[in-house]
Amino acid sequence: YSKALRLKSPDVEEPVDMYWHRPVAAAMTALVLDLPITPNQITWMSLFVGLAASATYWATAFGGHLPEFTGYPLAAALLLISVVLDCMDGQFARAKGGGTRMGRILDGAVDVFVLLPFYVLMVFDVGERHGPFWFWVCAAGGITSWIQILVYDRLKSLYLSFTLEDPTSSDAAEDMDEVMKEWAEIKARKNPVDIFLFGLYVHGQLKFSALFAGKEQK
Repeated sequence: YSKALRLKSPDVEEPVDMYWHRPVAAAMTALVLDLPITPNQITWMSLFVGLAASATYWATAFGGHLPEFTGYPLAAALLLISVVLDCMDGQFARAKGGGTRMGRILDGAVDVFVLLPFYVLMVFDVGERHGPFWFWVCAAGGITSWIQILVYDRLKSLYLSFTLEDPTSSDAAEDMDEVMKEWAEIKARKNPVDIFLFGLYVHGQLKFSALFAGKEQK
C-alpha cells in the first residue's frame, strides 16, 4: 500500500483525491500489483465502467428500463469506480517503476470519454425536469468547468516544475521538444489508435491549455 500510494504536493492536490480517491486506489493497486496486467489495461477498465455508468444513467432517466431509486445510485457507483480506476492506473504504473507519455495521454482521453457523455446526460435530464433555462445553466457550467480544469492543470504543472525535487517528473510541465519528437515517432509507426490519441493531445489539450493558460512551455 505504501508503495502504491503517491500523492502530489498538498499545494495542488484536490481534497477529494487526497483523502478518498488516491487512498482507495492505492489499496486496490496493492491487491493487484503482482498480477500480470498493465496500467493501460486498468485505464481501459476505467473507460468500460465509465461507459456503463452512462448507459445506466440513460436507462434510468430516458429509457425507462430502471427505477430511479436503484438506477441513479447504480450509475453513481459505477462512475465512482471508474474514477478510482482512473487514479489506480497511474499509481500502478509508478509502483512498477514509472509510466509513459502515451499512457498518460490514454488516461486523459479516457477521462473525456467517461465524463463527457455522463455530464451531457445530466444536462438533458435537468432540462427535461426543470425546463430550458436550467438546461442552459448546466450546459454553461459544464463548458466553464472544462475550461477551469484546463487552466488549473496547466498552472499546476508549471508550479510543480519549479517545486518538485525532480523537475522532469510526469507531474511537471511538458518539454515541448520531447513531445514533438515523440509525435513524429508515433506518426512514423502508423498505429491509428496512437496517432488519434496523440493527435488529440497535441492539437487539442496542449493548444487549448495554451489558449486559456498561457503559451509558455517548459
